[in-house]
Amino acid sequence: MKQNKKNNLSLLFGPLLLIQLFVFSACDSTNQNVEHRYDPNKPIKVNDFSPNGGMISTPVILRGDNFGGDVKNVKVYFNNNEAFIASAKGNRLFVVTPKCTYEDTCYISVVIGKDSVTYSQPYVYETTANVSTVAGGSRTAEDTFEESNLALAQFNKEVEGICIDKNDDIFITSSVYIFRISEKNNLVKKLYDIDGGFLSWMKAIITDVNKEVIYSAFSIHNKHFLVFDPINDYEVTNRDLIDVTTGPQKIDGQFRYAMAACPVDNNIYCMVVTTNLMYKLDPVSFTGEVIETASTIPFTGDCDGMAFHPDHPEMMYLSSNGRHCIFSYNVLTREFKLVAGIPGQSGHWDAEAGSALFNTPRGLAFDSNGDLFIVDGNNHCIRKLNLTTNQVTTVAGQPGVAGYNDGKADEDAMFHYPYGIAVNSKDVLYITETENRSVRRLAIE
Repeated sequence: MKQNKKNNLSLLFGPLLLIQLFVFSACDSTNQNVEHRYDPNKPIKVNDFSPNGGMISTPVILRGDNFGGDVKNVKVYFNNNEAFIASAKGNRLFVVTPKCTYEDTCYISVVIGKDSVTYSQPYVYETTANVSTVAGGSRTAEDTFEESNLALAQFNKEVEGICIDKNDDIFITSSVYIFRISEKNNLVKKLYDIDGGFLSWMKAIITDVNKEVIYSAFSIHNKHFLVFDPINDYEVTNRDLIDVTTGPQKIDGQFRYAMAACPVDNNIYCMVVTTNLMYKLDPVSFTGEVIETASTIPFTGDCDGMAFHPDHPEMMYLSSNGRHCIFSYNVLTREFKLVAGIPGQSGHWDAEAGSALFNTPRGLAFDSNGDLFIVDGNNHCIRKLNLTTNQVTTVAGQPGVAGYNDGKADEDAMFHYPYGIAVNSKDVLYITETENRSVRRLAIE
């Protein structure tokens, strides 16, 4: 068991951090031969710690008294984020800074049994953001593939739609193909190929509200809805959608660029751009009805992004790349509101939401904090809308500059017409690009 724990720690924090923890533990301990035991009849005391700040995985020494010598009996929190404890030496704890994204100031607490004590001095957390490539990145690939590992996978067509299931597997559309990407299994596998489909392709791809079943749809010249169920090993099922608004008839599904599953009613909401209609679709019966028309929808042009708020599941957010804005829609009251951007005005400007400028916003995704991430397509960057402060900021890419480069999100990373975005269970962002034909990973920690 000790060997397994050591190997797991090495994978999580790397060999350099392990060396640092060993040195800190060895050098800072006053007496290695004394057995330290927690005394429940005495209070826990906290004195100070060092360093006073750092980023994720930074080693920290906590000083005090009556910590005991068994790490299994101790818990350390940076705000509400539990830290890994490397060792306990009675009056010393050696811990590793946990992920505290967006929390600039942390207060460290030590908990043993029912006894809890918090340090009075704050710990200053430094947020870092980095972009890396998951798969793709070359425009020279001519042929497709059935299976590949992540390093060798190259896509021969633009990569656009993206969603992530409950197992953190990634699903993407690449024109006439749909792929499944498993980072943990180092695998990219083709799930679907339009066999000789003329002028047909897929853009939108989503999960159901349980993040299990995958749905996609043809964008033009085909009215089928595609269903990939893990129970059937993701074998595709083609379903017709029946419009019951004015009588049973097949829905003309051309240019279904944006879809989203609603946690309130379990229905799929979908924009049909050619007719400027919003449909509500039942994923069980595959019947749908028109709920908004051109006369009620406050924007025209393509809508490439739809996402529901994690804390307010009745609120759907939509991108309008034609008007360069973000709108919200309440599925209960059926009310649209302008959320960010200036209608009809393109540009790049980080500011309060009503003054911020976008240039063809596309994919949308929420993280667990309720922050909305926006793919700003023609600005070649990723933006964030904090709905609490109502501020728009740029988190990755060089605004207005197209390219392909990994590295620090705000300094080195470059995108070329990013399109879709999705968030996994650990709040890691995944972005698709049309021109670089890639899937990129944006980790904000």
